[in-house]
Amino acid sequence: MRWTVEDEGKLRELWTSGKSFRVIGAELDRSAESVYRKGKDLGLGSKPFQGETSPTWLLLTRVCQDRRGRTVHEMAQIAGASRHTIDGLMRNKEAAGEAHVMGWKKRAGSPIPLWLPFPGKSKPKPAAMTNTERCRARRARLKEDDPLAYKAMIDRNTLNRARRVGSVRKQHSVVRALFGMGVRA
Repeated sequence: MRWTVEDEGKLRELWTSGKSFRVIGAELDRSAESVYRKGKDLGLGSKPFQGETSPTWLLLTRVCQDRRGRTVHEMAQIAGASRHTIDGLMRNKEAAGEAHVMGWKKRAGSPIPLWLPFPGKSKPKPAAMTNTERCRARRARLKEDDPLAYKAMIDRNTLNRARRVGSVRKQHSVVRALFGMGVRA
């Protein structure tokens, strides 16, 4: 079947739509190969691709279907890519409106963003933890992980505070003699 002027005009219009050669061929009642060859003969150039070409991005969107935010480190481990690559990809996609920060993971230093590879509004970055917050978080972790070490730390702090204030009572002389307390070598 010969190409008419109307067919060529329609091909020019569909060529820039980003549709596949097979779909364009179906609309023109031609084969995909015929559409490809005619487009090249007309000098239409490369057909613009309307979609995502990054296999890393496609993998991350599939993995994050559970809508749970992940850090760049977690995503890099999942995708087998470098953290630098994932960080750049997520920042570029955020600028394009295709990704967002769904929350922040607080830690000792600057908070870490939890990314979602889907459109949305990014949450603002919170302030870094203060020294007091870091100490409280460390004590809470120690209390949960090792209660004996936590008790020893509290006892040590209590004794040091009492020494600073001057409220530590002197030991009985018998206890000092038995345990060698107060003896200078």
